[in-house]
Amino acid sequence: MTDLRALAVDRDAPQSERYVALYTLLHDDADAHLDVAARVADEPLGDVAAWSVPLQAVALLTLMPRDPARWSARLDEVARATPGSWVFEAIGDGAPFERVRPLFEHLATTGTAHVAHPALARLLAPAWEHRARWALRALRDPDREVQVIALEAAPRFTDDDVPIVAEMLRDPSADARLVAVEALASVPGELARATLQAHLAHERSARVRRVILETHGVVAQGDTEATAPAPEGSAAALVQRAEATVTALAKSVAPWFQHRPALHWEDGAEAPWSVGEYILFCQHAKVGAELDERALESASLLDRASLSAWAVALFEAWVSKRADVKHHWCVALTLALGGDAAVPVVQREVEAWHRGGRRALAAQAAQLIAYVGGDVAVRALTEIAAAHSNDQLGTLATSSIDAEALARGLSREGIADAVVPRWGLNAEGMGWLDYGRRRFRVRLDASKKKVLDVSLFDGSGEVIPAPPRPTRADDPLRSTEALAQWKALRAELPLVVKSETRRFEEALCAGRVWTHAHWATFVLGHPVLRALAERFVWQVQNPDEPSPRFARTLRGAWLGERDEPVRVTGEAAVSIAHPVALDDEAWDRWRAAFEAAPVPAQPFAQLTRAGWRDEGAGDAMELPLVAGRTVRALSDRARTRPPVWTRAGWEPAPVEGGLCRVFFRRFGALEAVCEVDGIALWSESSRESTVRAVRVRAGHGDSAPWCALRDVPPCVVSEAMRAAAHMIDGGEDPDRALRQLAAGSAVTPRP
Repeated sequence: MTDLRALAVDRDAPQSERYVALYTLLHDDADAHLDVAARVADEPLGDVAAWSVPLQAVALLTLMPRDPARWSARLDEVARATPGSWVFEAIGDGAPFERVRPLFEHLATTGTAHVAHPALARLLAPAWEHRARWALRALRDPDREVQVIALEAAPRFTDDDVPIVAEMLRDPSADARLVAVEALASVPGELARATLQAHLAHERSARVRRVILETHGVVAQGDTEATAPAPEGSAAALVQRAEATVTALAKSVAPWFQHRPALHWEDGAEAPWSVGEYILFCQHAKVGAELDERALESASLLDRASLSAWAVALFEAWVSKRADVKHHWCVALTLALGGDAAVPVVQREVEAWHRGGRRALAAQAAQLIAYVGGDVAVRALTEIAAAHSNDQLGTLATSSIDAEALARGLSREGIADAVVPRWGLNAEGMGWLDYGRRRFRVRLDASKKKVLDVSLFDGSGEVIPAPPRPTRADDPLRSTEALAQWKALRAELPLVVKSETRRFEEALCAGRVWTHAHWATFVLGHPVLRALAERFVWQVQNPDEPSPRFARTLRGAWLGERDEPVRVTGEAAVSIAHPVALDDEAWDRWRAAFEAAPVPAQPFAQLTRAGWRDEGAGDAMELPLVAGRTVRALSDRARTRPPVWTRAGWEPAPVEGGLCRVFFRRFGALEAVCEVDGIALWSESSRESTVRAVRVRAGHGDSAPWCALRDVPPCVVSEAMRAAAHMIDGGEDPDRALRQLAAGSAVTPRP
C-alpha cells in the first residue's frame, strides 16, 4: 500500500501507472487516502489528451462530495482546462446553483456535445435571471438535440420566461416559429396559451397553425363581426369552432378519408362537413388508447346511428387506402364513436395485423375492443382468445374477458354463454320485424342443409324469401331497424351456430358442468343455444340423489329415454353426457329414443362417438397403446389442408432446433400433452416422427403438475386418447382411428 501511495504522488512516474495507483487507493479506502488525493488535486495541469481524464479529476471526484467549499475553485479551474462528463459527477446534484452556474455557462459554449448538452440542461432546470435567454438561444440552435433540451425544460418555465421565448414567434423562418410554438405549448399557465391564441390569427404557415391549434386551450376564432357567438356547448358553437378550425388548417389531417358518410344532429338534420373534420383534428395528435375530450364532446351532439356509420367508414378508409400507420389514432376514435358496430370491423383487422407481423398494433386494438365493453366486445375477445390460445394476443384477450366476467359475477365459460347474440328473438326462436303498420314473423328452424336456418312469414302466414321494401305508410325508423336486424340475423346466424357447436363439443370433451340456474337462463333461454341443446343427451345430478340421471330437453321440459318426465331441482348440476358415462345398453336405448323422436340431427357426434375407458389405469400417468406409434405428415408444398396435428385438434409448442417435440390440447383447466421425437412443422416433403408419450397435466404450461389417469375425469382421458389416435391415423376420422388403435387390446371403445 505504501508503494501505491508513493507511486500516486510521483510526478516522474508514467501517467498511466499513477492513474492505476490512485484509482486503486481511492476505490479500496478513499477516507484513508484523502491526503494523497489532495496532493494530486493541487498539482499543476500538464499535457492531457483530449479523450482522457486528468489525474486531478480522479482526485476531485473523491474530494468534492466531502468538502465542496474548499475544492470548488480547483474544480472550476480543472474543468475549464479539461472539460468532460466527469465534471457533472464531481459536482453532483446538491451543489448550490449560483456557485456552479458560471462553470455551466462556460461548458455549455464548448463545442463538445457530451459536455455542452448536459451543461445546458443544468442551466435550464432552475429559475434564474437569464434562463429564458439561454432557452431562446437553444431553441434557435440548428441542432435538433439542443432544441429538444430546451423543449424538455419548457414545462418548468414560468410566466416570466414566456415574453422572451415569444420573441421567436416573429422569426421569418416557419421552422423557427414552429419550435417556439412547441416550447410555449409546454409552458404551464394561461399566459403561454394567450400568447399562442393571439399569434394564431397572424401566423402565415398552415403547419405552424396546426401545432398551435393542437395546444390545449387554444381554439380557432371565426369572424366574430359577421357571426354572433353561439352559446357554449350548443351545436351552433361547435359549427363556428369547426369552421374556424378548418379554415385555419387549410388541409385535412386525414386526406385518405375524403369520401365519408354524412353526420347528422340528434334532430336528424345534416351536420356540416367541417364538424367531422374538426373531430378528426382533435383526435389526430393522440396515441394508443387516448381520446380527445373535445372530440367526444363534439360527438355527443350528433346522432348515434350516423356517428357509428361515420366511424366505421373512417376505419375502413384507413385500412383500404393503406394509409400511414402513424394514423392509428383512428382506431381508438372508431371504437369510441362506433361502439358495437365497429367491433367486428376492427376484430377482422386484428387477425390480419397479427398474421402480418404487426403484433403490437393488433394487441393495442384488442385492448381497445375490451374498453368498448358489452356483449359484442366480449364475444369478439372470446373469438380472438380461441384463435390465439398460445400467444400474447390470446393472453391479452383472455385477461380482458376474465375482468368483464368478474364484473358480471360469471365465470369465463359463463360469460361466453351470456354474450351470444339474440337478434330480438325469444327462447323459442320466434321474433318480429316491425315496420310500424306492418309486422313480419321470424322463426328459427332446422333444415336438411343447415343445422339452423331462418324463415320469414308475412301477415297471412306465407313464407317470403326476404323482407319487402318499406313504403311511405311504414315508420321509417322502425323499418330501418327491422332491416338491419334481418341483415344481421342472416349474416351472423351461420357463424354463431358454428362457434356455439364448437363450444358445446369442447364442453362435452372437458366435462364442463353448468349450474341449473345458469343453464336455464343462458342456454334454455337462448334461441340458438336452446335449439342446439335439445339435440343432446344431458347428464343431470340432483344434490339429493346418489347417482346422475340422463335426460333430454324439449321445449323447456326434461324427458327420459321413454319420454317420461325427469325431476330436476334448481340446485342440480347439468353437463352433456359423454359416451363413457353410460354402459352400452343404456347408450343404445338413448340412440333408439333419439331416432324415434322428432329431433334434428346432432351438430356433432355424441351418440355415435367412440369412447375410451380403462378401469385398470391405476397410478399410470401415460395413456396406453400410443407410445411408439408413428405420426406421419404429408408434404406441405400445396398447403391445401391444415397439417395433421391441427386437424386432430393439437397445437404445436415452440420449436426447438428446427423441430417441434411437444403438442398440446386443452380440455378446460386440464391440458393433454403429446411428446414426439421431433417433427418439422412445415416441409416440402413428407415426414414422420415417433410418439414418446401422451400425458395430462393439471393446468396450462410447463409448470403444471402431471396427473395420474385415475385422477383425470374419464371424459378427458377418452378425448385425449381419441385425439392422439386421430393424429396417429393421419387426421381423417377420429372415431375410426380410436377403434383401430384399440383393436386387439383388452379395452375397446364403444362401437
